Amino acid sequence: MAKVELSTACPAAGAADGSVVVAWLPPGFGRAESLLPPETLVQGKLANGLALENRIRPIFIGHEFGNYADRKQRWDVRYILTYTDPEIGYEGDQIVDVLAAYPGWRIIMTFPVAETPSGHDQAALIEKRARD
Repeated sequence: MAKVELSTACPAAGAADGSVVVAWLPPGFGRAESLLPPETLVQGKLANGLALENRIRPIFIGHEFGNYADRKQRWDVRYILTYTDPEIGYEGDQIVDVLAAYPGWRIIMTFPVAETPSGHDQAALIEKRARD
């Protein structure tokens, strides 16, 4: 996994004590940058973590807040970045709701991640409206 140091010049990246926050990104996550042009809207919790690095625009779906109300009708958001292992919906069942609303979705790319204690998890970039 690649080690990335986020600058404390960005308040969101700095820790409360002013130290540098270190994030571990899996190999291959950077490839999403070449797949998605800047400013691409992406749903899912994992999109927030890649927004600065890959210049995507994350669409957060909380439980009854954020973009929850219109999560199933966001035809302008073509992609989702989410966990697939340990299971789809691991970060919240909102993603399962979204995928159910778009039955033609397909996985474009998968990435190894270390989310659970096993450290052998997987995330995927999903196209909600797969092209024919």
